[in-house]
Amino acid sequence: MEQTTSRVIKALLLLLICLVSCQDDKDDFSKEGRFMILPVFHQNGVEISTRALIDATYQEFQPEDGELIYAWAHCYDNNNSNENNAVKSGEFRRSNSKWYSSVEVEGKSKYKMFAFNPGGISSSRGTFGTTDGNYTLSVSPINTLTVGDPTISIAAARSYWDYDLTTEDKYTYSTPVPGNFDLGTISTDMHKDKVYLAMNHLYAKASLKFKMNATYAEIRTIVITGIKIRTSRGQSSMNVTFSGQPEPAWTTPTASVLELEVPIVGDSVILTTNLQDAPVATFCYLPVAGTSLPIELEVEYNVYHSNATFDPADDQGQWLIRKEQHARNAKIMPSAAPTAGTDYPINITVNPTYLYQLSDDDAGLELIID
Repeated sequence: MEQTTSRVIKALLLLLICLVSCQDDKDDFSKEGRFMILPVFHQNGVEISTRALIDATYQEFQPEDGELIYAWAHCYDNNNSNENNAVKSGEFRRSNSKWYSSVEVEGKSKYKMFAFNPGGISSSRGTFGTTDGNYTLSVSPINTLTVGDPTISIAAARSYWDYDLTTEDKYTYSTPVPGNFDLGTISTDMHKDKVYLAMNHLYAKASLKFKMNATYAEIRTIVITGIKIRTSRGQSSMNVTFSGQPEPAWTTPTASVLELEVPIVGDSVILTTNLQDAPVATFCYLPVAGTSLPIELEVEYNVYHSNATFDPADDQGQWLIRKEQHARNAKIMPSAAPTAGTDYPINITVNPTYLYQLSDDDAGLELIID
């Protein structure tokens, strides 16, 4: 009995040692001269009110879990700056409120870092290349509409560990300069190095606000429950040459249908005769002229008897008149080409065409765009 117990204990100890060893092998990036690059993002106007670096200042990017950024680290030691096989590709992923990296570089070597956050416009990392010191990225196809926020890096800087006994240990970094992606020589003193990236917005943004016709509001209440955007020119391609502030070259959007559901703040919104203080919904779109990118808006809504104390969560059977009505409008975008990184407000008045014909739908109804 004692021998059996002893063997079991030894087996458990061996298993524990194996598990610890395997975990160490997985997490210790100092093995074989490998180092993990961890991203810290800075971006001016994460809500796309301005472009990154427009006034040489940064605002910290607060990403959500699920964020994905494709990255490339180019080793330019040993006169191999033009060799694509010197490029290490990987990803930065956000999960459990932490960044995880698959970008591995070698210590004591010099690197440049480039990044692309697809923000829903592509599931492909694209083709990255370097020729005669010029770094390019081509992605095809890409979606012309997205509820994400696609960005491209315009600068990178590696952090440095600042050890001070009088304060706390901390990372410091040089301010990223547009067009400078040089991380210098990767240290071997730390198992991890952080990289600070400055990112530029690739798309323009549309912010939707709604109000209801004042006459109609006296007898009916409308609650918006769904928003869709649709285009008949749904795909394009992007080519970027990384430089001071890269301006992508876009191909003409092709004839292909793309439809997206746009999340509504709070899942639904009760309309009043005044515009909301904050946008009800937002989406991003390729910065080309509205004539080149026709976008149709579709709103789904419910109609209720008007009442000063109305709450759609209370007894919808009593107040509900019509459910899942649809209004469409195909003229919501500016005719001139918008600027990437700019937020364009779109103010919409819901003005139903009926008052008392309660048995007919609003098929083909257009909304009034201010």
